[in-house]
Amino acid sequence: MSTNNVYLRAMESWTDMYAVEALQGDIWGYGQPGAGYPYPARALFEFAESGGLIGGAYLEGQLIGLSVAWLGKVKSAKTDYLHSQIVGVLEEHRSLGVGALLKTQQMEFAKQNTIELIRWTFDPIKTRNANLNIRKLRGIVRTYLPNYYETLAGTQNKGLPTDRFLVEWYVGSDRVNNSSKEIPISEIRPINKVEVDSIGNKILTSFDLNLKETDLLFEVPLNLERIVGLPYGFPVAERWQSGVRETFSHYFSQDYIIEDFFIIGEKRNKQAFYKLVNSDLSKIIGG
Repeated sequence: MSTNNVYLRAMESWTDMYAVEALQGDIWGYGQPGAGYPYPARALFEFAESGGLIGGAYLEGQLIGLSVAWLGKVKSAKTDYLHSQIVGVLEEHRSLGVGALLKTQQMEFAKQNTIELIRWTFDPIKTRNANLNIRKLRGIVRTYLPNYYETLAGTQNKGLPTDRFLVEWYVGSDRVNNSSKEIPISEIRPINKVEVDSIGNKILTSFDLNLKETDLLFEVPLNLERIVGLPYGFPVAERWQSGVRETFSHYFSQDYIIEDFFIIGEKRNKQAFYKLVNSDLSKIIGG
């Protein structure tokens, strides 16, 4: 598979696995002092040998992206699925759409193995991932996992609890195979209120857990991932994360599902929203 000068292939040899092991350190800092450990080549090799997919993305002969996935089973439903554990791209190449290509590679692998569902997790306050996972790939979210990885050493969470959304990607559904539609969000009831402080940070001021409308919106800041590591940024991010946790845990328990993600506006006036809907899953994903 190749597009935009990026070439993708399944990684199979020991040489491949050592390269994927090393790339995890370049992307997330794994294996470095004070950080956690990457998936070792030995485990990666066994994942591939036992029915999983280790994906590699190359640009001009350089390995710039990776994915790790294996076959799993939803315990409660005894349903087979493809578990996508990690997808990562070197920071300097993240504008090339490599993450979406690696996900498409996983989709094709799943379909070849008659698997209709791919699942993975992502941090709710990382809007770049939300835009890819929900708006572009058309995944849905209806599960909140508080502090899922407990203490995750590395560069990802920067001291915050490892809260995650669980994405469900129904790769053979109408939803995934049809393009997304623009919706006038001005007509949808907002859950939360946001203010901007003196240095331009968006502050979560309040959120309402008593709404009953079918469609709801929750605004999240676009730059929270960038400012969380700054001295003034951590309390801002901590407030956002606790509000996101309480809000989505509540509305998921009331049968709401995240079915879209929007970024609107221009330059400094951009806003990002999760859209929730209270509807049956079958109606959201289609046939």
